[in-house]
Amino acid sequence: GRVCAAAGQRCEDASGAVGDWGCVCAAPAVGQGAAAVAECMYSGECVPYGAVCAAAGGSCYDPSAAAGDWECRCVPPLSGAPRLGRPATCELDECRAVCATCADRGGGAGHACAAARQD
Repeated sequence: GRVCAAAGQRCEDASGAVGDWGCVCAAPAVGQGAAAVAECMYSGECVPYGAVCAAAGGSCYDPSAAAGDWECRCVPPLSGAPRLGRPATCELDECRAVCATCADRGGGAGHACAAARQD
């Protein structure tokens, strides 16, 4: 998952068998890779700026044909607010990604998840 997330893509594992995973481009880009990062095809303003977003762990989104309205959005498991015309600040919050395995907010054993901020 980290290989794909670092490229602004999501990881898919079709069967769970060893070696059949692949990275898939975040919409609206299209493309997928077999056991590797995908080569993504963008449209609109994301053609020149898609790689800028991917380098920051995000995906480019261009909502219209108007100039200057493209934005970078984080791709799960990374999170962060979208940013217009520049890379989003995407972070991995392991508590959000795997909270069910380390936190009990209902009292129980009193465990809590703590993750250091990762930039």
